[in-house]
Amino acid sequence: MAGVKSITQSDSFTSAYFKTFLERIEPILANETVAIVYDYPCSQAALSEIQCGLAKRVEFYVHGVELSNGFRECVDFQENLKRFSDINLVRNLEGFETPESDPLFFKALRDGIPPCCGNALGVDRWLALLLGHNSLDQVIPFRNSGIYSHS
Repeated sequence: MAGVKSITQSDSFTSAYFKTFLERIEPILANETVAIVYDYPCSQAALSEIQCGLAKRVEFYVHGVELSNGFRECVDFQENLKRFSDINLVRNLEGFETPESDPLFFKALRDGIPPCCGNALGVDRWLALLLGHNSLDQVIPFRNSGIYSHS
């Protein structure tokens, strides 16, 4: 497999990962009717649990379109606090806005929540796929009303 041409020596692992995924993996997924991608690098954990050095995440694709993603939730208070702090440090260094933490989320973690998982279905993506559209702009309601802002 040839290298990814857009990767530079100054790219972080995360940047190189995304470039590789966009340039090498997504074109393959576009040729598949259905594909499930799971067990991501730890740097892509977001709010997912890490087991055996892999982020327990999953994404479901149909004809190369990501329809849903989910993960086994990390319910460890200290781990989530560390991840939130780490990502905000990186965002700050890179000049991006840093969101405030959600006190109710951290209170729930501190109080203790049971192991759980979640999945998010992109209804707009699903609708576009069902209708044969190649753009979300063709299926998103209210796009001209000010409710939806597309930049």
